[in-house]
Amino acid sequence: MVHLENKTSLVIILANYFCVKCFNFHKKSIFVKDFYMSLNKNKIFRISSLCMGILGTALILLGLFKYREYAIGFSVAGVGFYAVSWAFNALKGRV
Repeated sequence: MVHLENKTSLVIILANYFCVKCFNFHKKSIFVKDFYMSLNKNKIFRISSLCMGILGTALILLGLFKYREYAIGFSVAGVGFYAVSWAFNALKGRV
């Protein structure tokens, strides 16, 4: 049985390899572990606000183009995602 520490180190090694191959991070000598440690509250709020805005847009467009008979429900859920995204964006500098 592999210990949890070995699994997390394997994930960090694979993520470093992916970043070096895809984003050329080896020139800056940045490690994925250092990137995750640099996430503060404002960055987390910014990323989650962006993701929720994208999900809200996807729900609205899905209701309009794919499921016409349920478009009102999809639109209400999408607007709800926009509201939570707006709240996260408003909390960005205050928490």
